[in-house]
Amino acid sequence: MVLAVALALPVVGWTGAAAPAPSGSALDAGQVRATITRVGDWQLAHPVEYGTLHWAVAPLLDGLIDTSLTTGDPKYLAAVIRAGTREGWRLGPNTYHADDLAAGHAWMRIYLMDPTRTERLEPFKRRIDEILANPITENFTFSQEPQTPGVSNTDRWTWIDALYMAPPAFALLAQATKDERYLQFVDRGFKPVYDTLFDPQAKLFYRDDRFINRRTANGQKIFWSRGNGWVFAGLPLLLDAMPADYQNRNFYTNLFKEMAPAILAAQQPDGLWYPNLADPKQIPLGETSGSALFVFGMAWGIRHGLLDPATYWPAVERGWNGLLTQINTVGAVGGVQPIGAEPEGFGLDSRVAYGTGGVLMAGSEILRALGEDAKTDSAKLIEQADATLVGVPDLSRRGLKFNSPLFDRTYAVDVLTKIAEPVLDALSKGELKKRMPVHPWEENNAAWTHYEAFARTLAGIAPWLEVGPDDTPEGRRRARFIGLARQSLINATDPASPDFLNFGTIPDQPLVESGYLASALLAAPHQLWDFLDADQKANVLDALRTSRNIKLEHNNNWYLYPAIIEAALWQFDGDADLRRIEIAVTKFVDDWYLGDGVYGDGPQFHLDYYNSYVIHPMLLQVLRVARAKHHDVSRFLPVSEDRGRRYAEILERLISPEGTFPVMGRSSAYRFAAFYQLADTALNKDLPDRVDAGAVRAGLTNVIMRMVEAPGTFDREGWLNLGAVGSQPSLREDYNSTGSLYICLTGLVHLGLPADDPFWTAPPAAWTQRRIWAGEDVPRDRALQGPDGAANTESTEGKDDR
Repeated sequence: MVLAVALALPVVGWTGAAAPAPSGSALDAGQVRATITRVGDWQLAHPVEYGTLHWAVAPLLDGLIDTSLTTGDPKYLAAVIRAGTREGWRLGPNTYHADDLAAGHAWMRIYLMDPTRTERLEPFKRRIDEILANPITENFTFSQEPQTPGVSNTDRWTWIDALYMAPPAFALLAQATKDERYLQFVDRGFKPVYDTLFDPQAKLFYRDDRFINRRTANGQKIFWSRGNGWVFAGLPLLLDAMPADYQNRNFYTNLFKEMAPAILAAQQPDGLWYPNLADPKQIPLGETSGSALFVFGMAWGIRHGLLDPATYWPAVERGWNGLLTQINTVGAVGGVQPIGAEPEGFGLDSRVAYGTGGVLMAGSEILRALGEDAKTDSAKLIEQADATLVGVPDLSRRGLKFNSPLFDRTYAVDVLTKIAEPVLDALSKGELKKRMPVHPWEENNAAWTHYEAFARTLAGIAPWLEVGPDDTPEGRRRARFIGLARQSLINATDPASPDFLNFGTIPDQPLVESGYLASALLAAPHQLWDFLDADQKANVLDALRTSRNIKLEHNNNWYLYPAIIEAALWQFDGDADLRRIEIAVTKFVDDWYLGDGVYGDGPQFHLDYYNSYVIHPMLLQVLRVARAKHHDVSRFLPVSEDRGRRYAEILERLISPEGTFPVMGRSSAYRFAAFYQLADTALNKDLPDRVDAGAVRAGLTNVIMRMVEAPGTFDREGWLNLGAVGSQPSLREDYNSTGSLYICLTGLVHLGLPADDPFWTAPPAAWTQRRIWAGEDVPRDRALQGPDGAANTESTEGKDDR
């Protein structure tokens, strides 16, 4: 067969109709399904040694997607989505190298399941458009050094592995864009590989031109099993995306059918294929990756009417049974030849990601051929897989230097909604008191735990809600949570509701929670207040006024709760006891300021995070209301902002290179609320100039991931367990309850910045400790100075201390 002629032939063969399922198959669909589930589960529990964009992982990405599609379980697809999101849907570093395009096939499959998510298309399309706009025109082989400056011998498809890594992804891009140029590029790239490396007598491919004249010790040609597997499996992936009437489709279907008898003949009695298809004695051992790719290809060919079931289905059965001998009882796939370019020895316990991927692809295709796949609607499946990135396993144990900016925001939204949903879903239906757990250890706090959960949740998510709904996936999710939050507020403050909360009937903790409720209302006045009717607004104001009557009995951060309640009443009703605001401001600005951005939590200093949990954010919120009302107390706002900036800078410096921080002081179970002031400073666009926004974003994401994904963070129903990193009941304070844990959401207030804000789009950067411990030369830290550590009414941001 000559490619130039084949490309001119009319389309014949398969037209898109699936062949009937093989009758009388000895394979049990239930066993096949159980096997790929076991293999997929094992792989999710054992991250691979290569980065997600490495070509060796590309078949695993495809195999996991197939496993979700054929079993109906979205968790395998979710792992691929998490990997793609963390990478920003980008590709490997080399523009032209086929290996660095391989992940694009999985990215494109995921995009096509939900074409509204264009961020999953754009990086791949941009790369391929760059290749088409700047094609390499020089002809060369794998063993030749190109003459074009800056061009490598792998910048064109000069080896057969490339026919799996690149053409199928190009075809999916053509399908997504309806642009045939991408298929025409495949035609031009495939021709030299076929002309140079396809052996017309053996009907198999040499791996590259170095092997054309080489022979084994037994005098046989070298047709590498996995290399031919790449072609035989790559052709189905290419054809799946190619239109049935594409003018050159016949060439690819004929090549597939031409290779099939040679591959069938090379199958060994144990059902597997050995590393050299022409000389099984060279390395007489069944190899998994090539075998799995051949089983996949044959099953696909039978299902699509290209291969005779009577001839090839028995080979599929033998091949699958042979693969089962390579899978141990827990699902680990062995017998995989390591990365290489020719037949080489390997151990029975040798495991590489493409071996697992091949097995998942083969098993999934067998289920399809048997008509026993889940018939899953891909749109529904990806909706389920997209529901959260939180807790989904990372496929690679090779940590990223940085997550993509896209991941940082998507992940933060997922954390926010995962934590908030149980609270708001229950309360919006009047079922919070029925659903939320009250454990024996918190029975003394049962009178206010539900109010804690609601008020603290609302304070954390309010800035995000205030962004408002839009037609993006995040915007649609936000619209739902706006509805949940608003209805929860209505139910919580309605005396007739079964979930009417304790605003002070039983003191004194409700004073704190009304402070957080007031904070939420001030942060999201449009979404949480403006849409309420007159009666609903009256109920909210009555709730705040009820808490007003609680006697203040704590000489510490509690002074700020009546102050912020008055600020909210001032803002929404015009009626406020300004003395409470003035007393709180004086206590902190004058009496309890210790220096360098740190306040005492009362007259005494405590090494904890109450400067972040309460003091800085609420003090600044109160003073900003005073400024809007033109009250004299707002004169303390500039110095308070200076101090807040400095404390935010200290918080950023507390993030370790590994994304941890010192857990110390009381209320450690409040988790990443320790970074409320840093997140709030970012929200208010007030980060110090010497603090990089990309570094803050990256540092916060890493801390939150470490805490949220610790085993035991959530109970079976999705409610938070007490602890800082997982379930750690010994961290309990006597005032803690399940509800109080929801203060952690305040560490996510930076989500109130819209997705296109520079905070979210800035390139990721190393935070301070990561830079220092990497040996980078970092500017010295500077304390914030004030006279004798007392209130300084002049801005001291950036001043030197001598």
